[in-house]
Amino acid sequence: MSFWTSVIVLICVVAIVVLSRRLFDRYRTLLDSLDRERRSRAADIAFLNEFTRKLADVTEAADAMDMVLHHVLDVLQAESVGIYLVEEEDGNRRLRGAACTGTFPAFEQPANVQELMRQYPRQRSAHFPHELIPPGQGLIARAALDTGPVLVGEPDPAAEALLPRSVRCLIATPMQIEHRVTGVVVAVNCREESRRFEERDRDLLAALSCQAALASNLIRVYAERARQERMVQEIRIARELQQSLLPAPLTEWGSFRLTVCARPALEVAGDYYDYVPIDQDRLLVIVADATGKGVAACVLMAICRSVAHVAADSYQGMEQFLREMNRRLFVDTDRSRFVTLAATVLDRRRNTVEYGCAGHTPMLVRHADGSTETVRCGGTALGLLPPALAGPFESRSLDIPPGTSFLLFSDGLTEALNRTQEEFGLPRLEALWRDHALPLEPMRDLIIERVAAFEKDQGQADDQTLLLFELAGPAADTQRPARGDPQAPPL
Repeated sequence: MSFWTSVIVLICVVAIVVLSRRLFDRYRTLLDSLDRERRSRAADIAFLNEFTRKLADVTEAADAMDMVLHHVLDVLQAESVGIYLVEEEDGNRRLRGAACTGTFPAFEQPANVQELMRQYPRQRSAHFPHELIPPGQGLIARAALDTGPVLVGEPDPAAEALLPRSVRCLIATPMQIEHRVTGVVVAVNCREESRRFEERDRDLLAALSCQAALASNLIRVYAERARQERMVQEIRIARELQQSLLPAPLTEWGSFRLTVCARPALEVAGDYYDYVPIDQDRLLVIVADATGKGVAACVLMAICRSVAHVAADSYQGMEQFLREMNRRLFVDTDRSRFVTLAATVLDRRRNTVEYGCAGHTPMLVRHADGSTETVRCGGTALGLLPPALAGPFESRSLDIPPGTSFLLFSDGLTEALNRTQEEFGLPRLEALWRDHALPLEPMRDLIIERVAAFEKDQGQADDQTLLLFELAGPAADTQRPARGDPQAPPL
């Protein structure tokens, strides 16, 4: 073998050895990378499984968010981690603190606030949800809303000028769901003081940010579900309380016979009916309608009930009663809230009826001879105007023979809509009242049946209450309404 041949062979051997070494190193690097990816994937799966398992046990969204924070904290070996969420206000997007752990600095806060938070780390988490970062202000806002991930690793005077003094290094990366930025996760300082965050840490936090985004979204859904469950429970309690405010069933007052039906449109109602004894012989019968629907109307209904009972204790006539109710409701309620009300006083000794109205629907009367009448009395809604401007409240007293019947109702009946947005209307109700001279309960059921059939395709849009009474004949055994814990009469 010649010299040059030997040299060529030696060069080839060296090249093969070098190439093999490089290939081996590359192979080891790929194996290490694959192993890290597998461990990371396993850690991610373990975290998500643990997060999902614990989510059902936590009672506050902050508890679940802490699980995410500690996971990111351990994986990055960081001193502190914080998560800000994007919120919209007047078309502008800004960041609000959601949760933090460790000695997380007070970004974009005055120096005295930053120092205070550093001295009292236990107060940091409580203060964090009140921190707002306007759009484009500072590195964190730009990372979330403008530039994307930010890495401050090696000393950078320009970046350090924008950060609190305690920050040696930092990573801020956006959280995204379906290409929509929902917030930013920020890791601050390595636990080893000699180490700084590197690009691989930034990439790792970018991967973890997906978990944080998913977790924050799950937490938001969970918190909304918990809020709705609390609302359902509170509404159920409100409904029970409202039912307890309605009077005990009353079917007789001397020779008078009575029946009632109340159909709320929602879980709680704004309609109100009541039987309030004035004295041994006189009974005040009320049907009222508070503005609106739902809980707000329910609260106004409860106020109206209290005012009616107080005003009835000093009853000196329908005009005085309605004026006193208007005065009290105007003082005690918001100006946008008011109550329409129809009231009758049944005198079982004289067999008379006194009727008054405050912006409410008229009273329908069927006389003993079969003729019908629609009785209207003027008066403004209660609580709408101050006493000086409320004007007179008209009333009417009726001496009635046996066989006379009456109907009080709320506008939920006459304003019921069908699928063409046509109202049931007072004329239809008057025609039912005129054409069907039925006893009280069948008459009540017929009206409810006809209104429900009319609005069948549209559904009930407003509370519906109707109260019927009649002078049946010679005085029967008296029955005073109870004021304990009654239940509403069944439909």
